Amino acid sequence: MTTSKLGSIAAAIALRILLASAPLVALSVYAQYAFEQARAQEHHGDTGLGIAILLAFVCVGLILSFLVDLIVQIARKRVAASITSLLILAVLCVPFGWFACNWFDLRGSMACEQVGHAFGAFLALFEKAA
Repeated sequence: MTTSKLGSIAAAIALRILLASAPLVALSVYAQYAFEQARAQEHHGDTGLGIAILLAFVCVGLILSFLVDLIVQIARKRVAASITSLLILAVLCVPFGWFACNWFDLRGSMACEQVGHAFGAFLALFEKAA
């Protein structure tokens, strides 16, 4: 592989990671601001529920976007971009899996425990970095 090809693959991967993380970071900043404003009020309201609903919409939008991107990258036979999109999709689907495990009371099942532990390890990476 040539250096320019490796550079374009790295740029494509970095772009996908940036596109996936930017809306989530923006929502996190907004949530911190909203919670700070809610603490200052006498009646706190349902700030957490509103943030959770926004998170669901952002996740569904990102899932649909990266699903389309995955299909396009598979059709163009771009392996690195396909794997990156697939990994991002897997991370974005974890909250829905967690919700399903709790909704159907499957917390003790092996699949739910493995996904929970994997997502916990993923989040621990960010705690160490901060």
